[in-house]
Amino acid sequence: MKKCLKVLLIILIVVIALWLIIFGIDYYRCSYLMEPIFVSKIQYGIAYTDGSESYSFNGLGYRGGYSMNPNLKQEEQVTHMEMFIFGAKVVDLKRETTDNMANTKRAVVVKVNEKSLDVMGIENEYGIENDLISVSFGQEGNIGFKQGQEVLIYFDGIIAESFPAQINNVGKIEIVKEKSNNEIPEDVLRFYYNSEDNVTVSIDEFTKENLLLTIEDTNENAYNYEDIEYDIYKKVKNPDYTGVGQKIGEDTENSTSGYTGTGVEYEWIKLEKNLDENAGDNMIDSVYDTFSIEEKEGSTIVKLRY
Repeated sequence: MKKCLKVLLIILIVVIALWLIIFGIDYYRCSYLMEPIFVSKIQYGIAYTDGSESYSFNGLGYRGGYSMNPNLKQEEQVTHMEMFIFGAKVVDLKRETTDNMANTKRAVVVKVNEKSLDVMGIENEYGIENDLISVSFGQEGNIGFKQGQEVLIYFDGIIAESFPAQINNVGKIEIVKEKSNNEIPEDVLRFYYNSEDNVTVSIDEFTKENLLLTIEDTNENAYNYEDIEYDIYKKVKNPDYTGVGQKIGEDTENSTSGYTGTGVEYEWIKLEKNLDENAGDNMIDSVYDTFSIEEKEGSTIVKLRY
């Protein structure tokens, strides 16, 4: 009988010792924001703002939960840890992060500027839609950014609502891939790289029956001027022009009254056209050849909108 009790006591001591070792290891890991080992765990939620994954775990006599951000370095991925033993909380820790490193966003570099990047956010498994963002450099500055790279942006989570949107408080920007699998759409490249300044229009022939234009476009992608509308203006005498200013007030012993301006002698009036063309969306008004026309009555100019 005594021998049986002795064996049972030894087994009990071994079991307690093993449990203490198992619990001690997991408690140590949880205390240093590392995943516990001797537990079963289930995923119970996702923090969509930064891609963090939330887990709960159960061990022998203890349980808990933690948040994990797979976008961070491996040793920093666990961001929050809680642990309970027999119902009592023994661990409640959050990883200290600077404000501009708390959130991340994946994007593709569209254009590299002197102190910032223009990027296109990429859609991922969390359903984040493509968007255009201007991103300030982190403290490391330009680390070799190029168009088409996939980058991971660490920031404070604040995205200014503008177009394009803006991220200013940036911790750092990592180059994840030298060539992203996400292609930059042509309309995005056109938005950032094309300029009306690279388009010149000259009037080759201008008669009552015909208007012939030459358009030279040096943009890398053709500028969007699929629909061109034009207006014709004629310079005529201003019927209200007198050439004499109007006197303001009365002369006194100490002062002389002033005069208003004489106004504009000539003005441009819009002429009717036989053609009726509808302008496309997002038309931009531009005036060409204005300064080459003599300042005299009857002069004409063409205003193009494209």
